[in-house]
Amino acid sequence: MRKFTVLALVALIIPSLAEAKVFNLGDDAPVASIDVPDTWNPEIYENGVSGTSPDDTYMFAQVVKADDLASAVTEGITYLQEQGVTLDDATMKSANVKMGALDVVMREWHGKDKEGEAVVTLGAVILNPDQMMLVVSWASPESDEINGPDMKKMIESIVPAAK
Repeated sequence: MRKFTVLALVALIIPSLAEAKVFNLGDDAPVASIDVPDTWNPEIYENGVSGTSPDDTYMFAQVVKADDLASAVTEGITYLQEQGVTLDDATMKSANVKMGALDVVMREWHGKDKEGEAVVTLGAVILNPDQMMLVVSWASPESDEINGPDMKKMIESIVPAAK
């Protein structure tokens, strides 16, 4: 019985020990960093990082220069549309939250992607008056439920670069 208990505890701990890479994002110099689990197969691209969970939740994070929140959200929605993701505006939920010392504006919609029904989340993390980090994800409702905690951890890992 003791061996079973130890194995059960190890099984619970191992997922929390998953390796994550820290990505420093910014145009010329790092503006902020975000941790993305290795299991999401993260890939760096110009001013951002993207990844896909093992069960197909897609995410990207990108530092954007924005005069205001509306233009940052519009930029995220434009990217989603370019990826074939449609949003049902009637389902939009909005919340302003604090994650650590950072203000985050969250938007969530139901919509569709090329695979079918999707839950779409957009977080605009305010880094400074001129820059935000957009963190966007979309997935099937089942995958979204499974990967919601990972997405929350990624947003909570965002740290503005020291000036």
